[in-house]
Amino acid sequence: MTVSRKISAALLVLALAVPAFAESSAAGAKGKPKYLNLDKVPKPKITGAQIISGLEEFVDKFPMRHNGLPNNVAAAEFLAKEAKKNGFKTRILEIELNTNPPRTVRVVEALKKGTTKPNEWISFISHYDVVAGGGFTVQGAYDDGTGTNIMRYFGKAFSKVKTNRTIALLWFDAEENGLLASEAYAEMLRKKGQKIQAGFGFDMVGIGYP
Repeated sequence: MTVSRKISAALLVLALAVPAFAESSAAGAKGKPKYLNLDKVPKPKITGAQIISGLEEFVDKFPMRHNGLPNNVAAAEFLAKEAKKNGFKTRILEIELNTNPPRTVRVVEALKKGTTKPNEWISFISHYDVVAGGGFTVQGAYDDGTGTNIMRYFGKAFSKVKTNRTIALLWFDAEENGLLASEAYAEMLRKKGQKIQAGFGFDMVGIGYP
């Protein structure tokens, strides 16, 4: 295995290890710490080359993902459809905000139910929109195509892995407009009483390839 493949594999192994680590940490708080043996974590068969290819595919297919433009909606539908193919229960939430002017923002929510603690989430977070206003960009490959894309591969890696807690893949719109979708969604979860065991954000990700 090349160095680049080791790096990309390590990143995905870490994602797979997080739910088990959270479980062991909780157990450790009550008694003797339990450490995770990474050698026993299933290794996803995903390479750095595949991740880069996926990034190129995504940003080429969905440039101009600014809130309010057609490709913003198309990108959300693509992410939801792909996550569903990987066994996640998906939906696209459209939230109407009383901003000036009024704005509709979206959240792509993909959930893979946990086996023993399904009401507790391990969340992976990125934003799929691109810079608006004076810093206008076209493809947004780095910010945040990279984070959006790496979560696509987390979805693939988790597709056949059982976890105690629910895995939540959350792609937010309108981050570049001021965290609009993520703040609205977080408030919705707060009112609902949703338990979040851990949250990991991916905004501009490097994988060391090639």
